[in-house]
Amino acid sequence: MSVRIDPFNFLLEGRLGLELETQLYQFLTLEIVPVFVTTKSPPTLNYNTYEKASLRQESNGLGAISGAAIDAGFWFGGKPFNGYVFRTGFTNYAYKYTTTDPGNDSVSHTDRQFFAMVGSHNRWGAFTIAGGIGLAYELNKQNRCFDSLGSATSSCDKDELLIKLNQDGSSVADLHSFLYPFDLLARFSLGVVF
Repeated sequence: MSVRIDPFNFLLEGRLGLELETQLYQFLTLEIVPVFVTTKSPPTLNYNTYEKASLRQESNGLGAISGAAIDAGFWFGGKPFNGYVFRTGFTNYAYKYTTTDPGNDSVSHTDRQFFAMVGSHNRWGAFTIAGGIGLAYELNKQNRCFDSLGSATSSCDKDELLIKLNQDGSSVADLHSFLYPFDLLARFSLGVVF
């Protein structure tokens, strides 16, 4: 069994993933990753907006928990928690995004994704360092744009999930990633193995 946290996603995205993983078979593990929203305005949330820190995030789940991911890990070489792993699974994370004055807008969205990831684990006694990179596909496709009167609508010409940064909607932020409906995933985790 292994318990890990991801300090980089915690610092950059304001989302702390608690990685709980257990061995099911010789080369197979099951992982559950609940995510806690810890910061309302992390650095990566406002990097593509020109308004200074006007966009905020919060959990739309149970308290600070936005949801969880579940995946199966297939270990190359047959030794879990040491070496290389291929993971595949699903995420279900619910967030609420808001903008402060002058935008005063809010959008709720649940990231429901299927993902595949490759990773590696190094182990020194009970301590472990894990990393991984992967690609996710959004299953809960949601669009939001604004009509000529500035009212929100889901009848958009392209895939976008917009939130107003100012009152008239002339300045907006797209909550979709630049690869939408795909999303890049990255992890770097520290933890222990029992």
